[in-house]
Amino acid sequence: MAGSVGYPPGVPDSTPERLSRRPLRSAGVALALGLSLVLAACGGDPAADPTTDPSAAGQSSDPSAAATPAGEITTDDNLDRIEITGDDAPTVTVPAPWGISETTVEVLKPGSGPVVAENSWVRVNYHGVNGRTGEVFDSSWERGAPAPMSTDQVVTGFKKALEGQQVGSRVVVAMTGADGYDPQGQPPDILPGDTLIFVIDILGAEIPEPTGTEHAPAPWMPAVTVGDNGVPVITKPEGPAPTETMSGYLIEGDGEVVQEGDAIILRYTAIAWESGTVMEQNFDAPEPDAALLTDLVPGFQEAMIGKKSGSRIVIAIPPSAGYPEGNPELNLAPGETMIYVVDLSFVTPVG
Repeated sequence: MAGSVGYPPGVPDSTPERLSRRPLRSAGVALALGLSLVLAACGGDPAADPTTDPSAAGQSSDPSAAATPAGEITTDDNLDRIEITGDDAPTVTVPAPWGISETTVEVLKPGSGPVVAENSWVRVNYHGVNGRTGEVFDSSWERGAPAPMSTDQVVTGFKKALEGQQVGSRVVVAMTGADGYDPQGQPPDILPGDTLIFVIDILGAEIPEPTGTEHAPAPWMPAVTVGDNGVPVITKPEGPAPTETMSGYLIEGDGEVVQEGDAIILRYTAIAWESGTVMEQNFDAPEPDAALLTDLVPGFQEAMIGKKSGSRIVIAIPPSAGYPEGNPELNLAPGETMIYVVDLSFVTPVG
């Protein structure tokens, strides 16, 4: 297989140190490494990677690599002559050599899930065909694993196909070379000016703000309010701390469910139960944090499994499932329980 989806740059690079069982640097790169393993393909070059920056990809010292495509290309302004069959992995038939005059997106099957927001993470299956040759140049179905990616790190045509669509949708996009890999193309499979056709199944999407069913706080939960800056504020609890890990929804979203070993993207604030000391929060950071679940303390792993993205969650972690000896960097004394408010925005498998 000629191409592969590479891990897009720009993912948050700081797994919360207070949650990590490993040094910050190790945990911080864990999501990138984990997703790279999922997305690694057959050892080929990234010629078909929709996350590739066209300005940096496909450059060659061979001037013939960017030769003008041979043959007379028929250009349409619609997708009427593109045939797509198959309920799962699609088959795309193109009257090659073929091109589109303007990037065109059609919904083949509407979804009913969350809407893909601008510059957000998605998890998709996709199948790419070159209109000039009629040949498949990349397919996540062929690799056997969906691809997580951020819509601010994909080529323009792919971004147009995803943003504004609902999870569960199948869409087809025919993109011009200008919205694909021009000016260099990605030789030898994609030349400058080539129209690319992608069939995309949208399996999951980042949900930037908690949205869903509001729940009354459980009796064990401390009071949580939201400040003028939008950051949740945890009131120091009055009663005794739980002796086991506890978790529950304040807002129950309708996104994907966290499974053991998944990667997650989240915002959070945390205090020590006994002292009320604020350990740290990232709600006012430019980007949320990303982590592999397996890199987090046992109590956080236990609390997150089964939770849905798009939710706001309260978690209490006793020292036995967190930091039995405390953590001076977090102002957490030995024997103290940690309490978190977490906004879970994205979930994806990594294995």
